Amino acid sequence: MGTSANALAYSNPGVPACLRRVSSTRLMGRSCVKLRATPVIIVRRGVPMSRIQIHRAHAMDHEHALRVADELAREMTAHYDFEWHWDGERLKLRRTGLKGEVAVNPQDIGVDLELGMMLRPFKGRIEQEVVRQLEAILKRHS
Repeated sequence: MGTSANALAYSNPGVPACLRRVSSTRLMGRSCVKLRATPVIIVRRGVPMSRIQIHRAHAMDHEHALRVADELAREMTAHYDFEWHWDGERLKLRRTGLKGEVAVNPQDIGVDLELGMMLRPFKGRIEQEVVRQLEAILKRHS
């Protein structure tokens, strides 16, 4: 009397945690646990869905590469209203729903952006635009 079958199923270690969602209910004056089926979400390893990583090789000296990153930040600010600042060799970018950085390395320039929940559906479009702008700037400076 007091223990429900659902409470026993929840405490059973044979039920995978990803299939359990718990909600509390009251049954005959006692707290008990009720199970509801939860869909299993498979997460790919590697780059999360909310992250954009772009690397482009260059053959410029370091000062020239820093100017390219600065120009990229200025163009992105004009189009997307970013706030940005230099933090050593990295250019930090921020705006509502997006944060990231542009890293200037001796052989490449890397753009790493993390999208907020509202911008995730536009990941492909944002990535295309950043690649287009970066490649156009690199072409002008090569």
